[in-house]
Amino acid sequence: MPYIGSTPAAAALTANDIADGAVTTAKINDDAVTLAKLASGTDGNLITYDASGNPAAVATGNSGQALKSAGAGSPPAFGDVSSGLTKISSQDATGAAVEFTSSHFANSTYSGYQFHFHNIATSGDGDRLYVNTSTNGGSSYESTYAWVVSEWNTNTGVNLTKDSNEGSTHLQLGLDSNVGSATNETFSGIFNLFNPGATQYTQMTWHCCYDDDQAGTYFTNVVGCGKRPSAADVDGIKFFFGNDYAGSGKITMYGLQA
Repeated sequence: MPYIGSTPAAAALTANDIADGAVTTAKINDDAVTLAKLASGTDGNLITYDASGNPAAVATGNSGQALKSAGAGSPPAFGDVSSGLTKISSQDATGAAVEFTSSHFANSTYSGYQFHFHNIATSGDGDRLYVNTSTNGGSSYESTYAWVVSEWNTNTGVNLTKDSNEGSTHLQLGLDSNVGSATNETFSGIFNLFNPGATQYTQMTWHCCYDDDQAGTYFTNVVGCGKRPSAADVDGIKFFFGNDYAGSGKITMYGLQA
């Protein structure tokens, strides 16, 4: 029924309408802010406030970026992660070699790379894991390296073995307690490649472990370092056993932003 005369004044808010200073939605009713009432924006944008306390939108970042604080009074912003490891590729350890070539290397982005060996297995006893690097994206591989390797194992009669080579055709990641091929005899560890984009002698280090070829009698810890004595960049790498891979395990490549 319509009112005759003036419309009654709206009732004032009471203490019951306010809880801890907040106006209840029961009093606001249809004036409540909902997602449907927000202005349209760009997919992925975030809503924040600027230094004046006014609403502001944070522009959508790129894939892999993180939201960073810009300090008190300023809206945050998406940006590249300045340090840490970024997964590039993971490959099954199968066949004659596992290669990471030009499509995997981004030397303008990464200051180094790590390669993680996850329980990789060889197809034949008495094996070793070797490495070659490339300066043409994996089309061919360099054939001169220097390396130093030390290893210890659970054989109490041989506490330390060490060896070095100044003119090897590859890097050798283990020594005489060779990798076995029986069940559970696998090779794991981390291989580091430093500053591959520089036209300098490229340096590498590794720390690995493996079971030997004596029916799992000895478990071996190996550390080593090496270099390719040629002043050129590296944009390809190959990991291979003397025998083929047995088809189990993986090698994962990570980029390092220093």
